[in-house]
Amino acid sequence: MADTIFSILIDMAEKERGQQSRRLADAVSRLNSAKEQLAMLEKYCADYSNQRAKRAADGTSSDGFRNFATFVAKLDGALAQQRRDVAMWETRCEEISIEQSNAHRRMRSFETIRDKRELDARMNESRLEQKSNDEFAMQKHARQGNEQRRNS
Repeated sequence: MADTIFSILIDMAEKERGQQSRRLADAVSRLNSAKEQLAMLEKYCADYSNQRAKRAADGTSSDGFRNFATFVAKLDGALAQQRRDVAMWETRCEEISIEQSNAHRRMRSFETIRDKRELDARMNESRLEQKSNDEFAMQKHARQGNEQRRNS
């Protein structure tokens, strides 16, 4: 019965670890996607700034400059939001990784306890068998001693 309980606990811990692994894989995928989007936004911002600087050298109207400043402000906001998203996914990956480690540790603990119980059961069985063999040998030795006294 105890073996069944430990098997159930180990199965549950394995399932939890598997779920955590899938969650981590999903979070890492989302983190990588967020990093790629951030890199694209940063590249776009740099390219736009370079193009705008070239146009400014040729002369820019006040409306054009105002539009540029408004767009750059929106772009800066998008960059800030994307950096927050990257940081959030990095934190989430760390949290899930810890949860996955804890699930793995629980599973290993249950396996260790199960293995210890199995070893204890084998040792008890071995002791009982040894005790039975010792009793049999003592009885045989006693019978042989009785036979020798009768024959003498």
